[in-house]
Amino acid sequence: MLPVSAKTPVRFQVLAEAVARGERELEALRAVASGMEEKADAAENPAAGPSGGAADRKRFQRMLEEGEAELAALKTRKEAEPEEPVYLIAAADAFQRAAFPAAMTEHGCRFPAGGEVVRALRRAVEFCVEPQQQPDLTEILDEAEALPEERWPAALEVQIGDMTAQLRGHFPELDALLAARERYTRTAPIVAAQLFLRGWEGLAIRYEARAGRVTTACLSALPPEHVAAIGRKALELMHQIPEQTAKN
Repeated sequence: MLPVSAKTPVRFQVLAEAVARGERELEALRAVASGMEEKADAAENPAAGPSGGAADRKRFQRMLEEGEAELAALKTRKEAEPEEPVYLIAAADAFQRAAFPAAMTEHGCRFPAGGEVVRALRRAVEFCVEPQQQPDLTEILDEAEALPEERWPAALEVQIGDMTAQLRGHFPELDALLAARERYTRTAPIVAAQLFLRGWEGLAIRYEARAGRVTTACLSALPPEHVAAIGRKALELMHQIPEQTAKN
């Protein structure tokens, strides 16, 4: 992917981007599922009966089927709205990237690191899970703690997600971290849209901004799903600009 210039707003369409993203995610899921099938075929005793690996393969197959259905629905919507609006999003420069965390702090948002969540999961396992069931879960947590969260394999992400869902509501420390993550995740796209949206085409709504931020009233006039998508795109662009480009 070519570097994005901080000086040139990116033209963005919500449905077109959603379709492209859905296709990329499906391709990644298919690659993971294919790898799992290859490992299963290479097993010395494939007739040994159901296993955790078989369960994971079934789970990924369900995810694939759901993803394919969602993508088909998105393509149908896109065909029904060929003239969807175009949003102009500024790619953040170095100073704007530095301002984003401060803006999130203004809203009282913090994103607990993966290591914090894994350590809380470990304590939750110790307090909430029967001793005979703990070793398998501890092994998963050891693998997760050895890697930064962004480098977790897809299969490990699923295992951690399942464990989190099972322990949620049973260990207050874990619940607090998950709530903080969810609040940050919901708020970040809105804040990013307010900071980096520079205008649009194809909407009968007046663009208004003050002190470098889209006004709350103006942002609220847009469809909520568009605001969220605009913000996610702005966050994505924030991580595509090399330092030398942002400073020029």
